[in-house]
Amino acid sequence: MSFNKQVTIPPNCSYTSIHDNEKFNEMSNNTQIEKVNQYHSYTVFDLLKYKSQRGNFLILCYIWFVSSMVFYGLSINIKNLSNEIYLNGIIIFSLDIIFILISGFITNTEYFGRRKTIIILFILSLITFVLSFFLKNQNDNLFNITMIMSRLSYSCIFCIVFYVSNEVYPTVLRAKGLAYNSGVCRLGAIIAPFIIEMINIKLLLVIFSIINVMGILLSILLTETHGKPLRNNIPELDADEDHE
Repeated sequence: MSFNKQVTIPPNCSYTSIHDNEKFNEMSNNTQIEKVNQYHSYTVFDLLKYKSQRGNFLILCYIWFVSSMVFYGLSINIKNLSNEIYLNGIIIFSLDIIFILISGFITNTEYFGRRKTIIILFILSLITFVLSFFLKNQNDNLFNITMIMSRLSYSCIFCIVFYVSNEVYPTVLRAKGLAYNSGVCRLGAIIAPFIIEMINIKLLLVIFSIINVMGILLSILLTETHGKPLRNNIPELDADEDHE
């Protein structure tokens, strides 16, 4: 049995048309390669270069940094609270689950969304830090409650910024934006043990209060992402293409 098959060229198909088809395919392939190269050329500088990305990127870097620093700092500080350390740990980590589920539900409501929920949590944490400052050495039980509430607030913020960072960036920058935000977060975790062990508790509460005020002001400028479609490209580049 022979598997050789003679290929016949239709009479109306000239060498020129075959050559044109090959040329068209080559141009098509080059266009695809250019698109792939353009996709892979995005860097962290594009997060800072374009106005539509710069503000959100820097605000999220700040929120990730302070959330990590305060969250881990207050987690380490459990040992300094009154009562038994293990009992405090069980109470705090059990409440974490409840508060995170509640905040997750609230962020998906039309009225609150992501931005308002973060602002409310920053305000709640600010109130508890101020109360903690005055309750220190006055009432240990109330001091414990206020510090636990502060940590729970930051635990919720920490979870919310995870999916905000996935929603606020366009597809071409989403992975890089989340990666750099997460990298900044690690810096906060590195600093946390030092500030807890080296700074007086009352001074620390003042610093954390200032951090909260900055968080509230910056969160107001953060883009709301609830109920909005994810962008595929950078808005400035889309505008340039429409111009052309």
